[in-house]
Order: sequence, then C-alpha cells, then structure tokens
Amino acid sequence: MFNIFFPLKGIRHVSKGQLRVLNISEGGLWGTSRRKDIADHFYICVGDRQLLIACAIVERRGDMIHVRFLNELPTVFVDVVASLRDPFALLEKIRPALYGLEGLAE
Repeated sequence: MFNIFFPLKGIRHVSKGQLRVLNISEGGLWGTSRRKDIADHFYICVGDRQLLIACAIVERRGDMIHVRFLNELPTVFVDVVASLRDPFALLEKIRPALYGLEGLAE
C-alpha cells in the first residue's frame, strides 16, 4: 500500500489517497484504489514523504490501474515491496536502508 498525491481542478487542489499494489516491477505497477478520480499523473509517497515517485497511468481496466514510473526503481526496493507482509509498512516513516533506498530517500 502506498500513499498517493495528485492534482484536482487543474493544479488548484492537491488530493490524496491510497493505492494497493497488486503487482510491481522496476518500471511500474498494477494497483487499485478506492479513489476513482486519480489524475493521469500523480506521485507515490514512500514513508513520511521521504521519497516521491512520479507516475503516469497508462491503462485503466475496471477498478485496476496500470502505472508507469517516470524513473525505474531499484530492484532491491521492488523486491522488498513485493515481499512485505504488512500492507501499511510504507505509509509511515521508514528507515531507507531497510528498503534499499539509501541515497534516494531522506
């Protein structure tokens, strides 16, 4: 699960939501959200705004969205996300070294 931020009403309002990851790779993910109004371009927020990942929706299929990352993610981070048992682990402050994000996250 990731927190996400996206603009509504042009850029006058920033909205937030959560994205449940169903499948992830270095280049993108398939996910679902309760929010149906997610903009085509948005940010994934890892931890307590420690890392922002710019994203673009490339396909919407029912309740699922196919997302591409603007920059590829480190394989070690993708592997950790895929193996997490606690879906809420990345919603609060993280220790970047535990997730392969040293040098990328604050």
